[in-house]
Amino acid sequence: MSDNSWNGNERNRLLVNMGNTADRAETGFVEAAAPYGLDSLGDGRGLGIADFDGDGDQDLVINNYVSKAQYFVNQVADGHWLQVRLQGRESNRDGVGAIVRVETDDGGRHQMRVVTAGDGYASQYSRVVHFGLGGDEEIDRLEVTWPLGRTQEFRNVAADRLIEIDEMIDSVRVIRGPRSTPRLERVEPPGTVCKTPLPGRTKSRDEDAAP
Repeated sequence: MSDNSWNGNERNRLLVNMGNTADRAETGFVEAAAPYGLDSLGDGRGLGIADFDGDGDQDLVINNYVSKAQYFVNQVADGHWLQVRLQGRESNRDGVGAIVRVETDDGGRHQMRVVTAGDGYASQYSRVVHFGLGGDEEIDRLEVTWPLGRTQEFRNVAADRLIEIDEMIDSVRVIRGPRSTPRLERVEPPGTVCKTPLPGRTKSRDEDAAP
């Protein structure tokens, strides 16, 4: 094996889900790696996603093939959020395989997460599931379906906190509440549907820093 890369040192890609609602000009996914500063040529291999700094949004760690790992701190997230950690009793301890569903906006918005034990190539995300809630300050309904079939339902769960749900206890425990941190100016994703960029069309921060 050599130190040469078989992928041609492609830039990192970041696809932003614009949703599928009538009040949005764009739906589907848009390419946003360059605006968010993620279009590195580091030849990324593994990706870790978690709230590493504990401020309520998700940060990224990218493990590269021949260069150093990169840590991207999320300073542009906006809106409310909820993080859920499971504590299994009859099922496995971390609730791997459990399905967590939330409803907000009087049942008009639904989200689902599955607790996993492996994500992507040679990677592992946090087993704390994260929900972005936008302007909703409360979850109308939260449902957990455990791997062995037990189902729990919770109503009117406050946003902006990390909670723990025990498989055998029908109440939530608040682990961490809201935390105020400085924010940089919000960067909006581009308003065009994702297309593969032409070679040399944009410059990354790696190129700007090169001698």
